[in-house]
Amino acid sequence: MAERFIFNSLNEQAYLLIKERILSKEFPPGMRLVDSALAEQFGISRTPFRDAIRKLADEGLVIPAGKKGYCVFTPTAKDLTEIYEARHIIEEAAIQKLISEVISQNPSVLSGIEEAYRQMMDSDLDQKKQVEKTEDFHMSLILPMDNSRLATYYKDLLTQTRVFRCSTFLNQEKQIRTQHCHEKLFSAIKNQNLEEALEALREHNRVGIEIDMGDVLK
Repeated sequence: MAERFIFNSLNEQAYLLIKERILSKEFPPGMRLVDSALAEQFGISRTPFRDAIRKLADEGLVIPAGKKGYCVFTPTAKDLTEIYEARHIIEEAAIQKLISEVISQNPSVLSGIEEAYRQMMDSDLDQKKQVEKTEDFHMSLILPMDNSRLATYYKDLLTQTRVFRCSTFLNQEKQIRTQHCHEKLFSAIKNQNLEEALEALREHNRVGIEIDMGDVLK
């Protein structure tokens, strides 16, 4: 699979090799990551893998495992609750700022959100692309806040939820419910109706945590 990437450095190569396998669950939750074993498997020296594991730990996809080094993040119900709470706080602030300030000052922002929404709703997307475009839509709501720290933290939260969210897109009923929430959210933002947008956001997160909790607790 490595040949699918264009790499700028061995560090980037090692990082992407591990990250893709975590998100696809080829490296399942709880799997121990050993830099020497990864180096032998992929034919790269240990140092890039050591650095990659540390970077993935910063993103929350890998966690320390005591003397065993690092393991792939295994989400718990508490992890999921905390992630959704953090996401909701950021998303709510973003939507309030979008509707009360940003869109009126810069209408082109709404065009960017609409394009991200249109791409997300493309029925021809495969599972991986659908996850990516859904994340792009959510990021299109956060980036106009013009707060790089919040945007970076929020992106890490999306990455962590991707570990267990991919199964959502394999279940048609779950997919329809999620799509309905996105439709209501985008419509409210487009109409600049703050009350409806915040209610749509609350519904979206209720549905999301219900679906993802079921996957985590399987």
